[in-house]
Amino acid sequence: DSIGVGFENKPNWTVPYQFGFRSGLYTLLTNNNMNFQFVGNSPQPWNGVSGLPSNTPTLDVRQIGQDHCQAYSGVGTAFIENNIGAWLNADQPNIVLLMIGINDIGEGSSGNPTGIEANLFNIVSMIVNNSPSTHVIVAQITPYSSYTDSIIEYNNYIENTLVPHFASLGALVTTVNQ
Repeated sequence: DSIGVGFENKPNWTVPYQFGFRSGLYTLLTNNNMNFQFVGNSPQPWNGVSGLPSNTPTLDVRQIGQDHCQAYSGVGTAFIENNIGAWLNADQPNIVLLMIGINDIGEGSSGNPTGIEANLFNIVSMIVNNSPSTHVIVAQITPYSSYTDSIIEYNNYIENTLVPHFASLGALVTTVNQ
């Protein structure tokens, strides 16, 4: 999701851009003497698709070679499903932080989002099958400002169906509740 890029209130950028969770994660990992490299080739936000940040972030991870991610604004699970194989081959990640689905679910929608669930299942399957030593952490998606049944259904699917299925197969798949 765009939250992986670090969008904050786009396109007006009224909140200073700080690379979203990546700058905080960088700090936590570095402070704990962890050796790591963020990977990915997303051109966002620097390609201007959603406007450009109007500030220089406090911790500018571009300056230390850590401005890598595979996050995109405004795309759905089908986009990820169509590209995950190539990204795995190019990046060979040890850990995948996967937070997708909000762009497929309309605010206020209700019902079971089975198409999105199928796409997510296929994405995780591709990761597990093509890179079995990769730990996949599937985040439940954050809510809209108004109640949306479909998000509740989707998050329940992640926690109660998707992750237990792959865990029962011995795959390194876990979840985090956002």
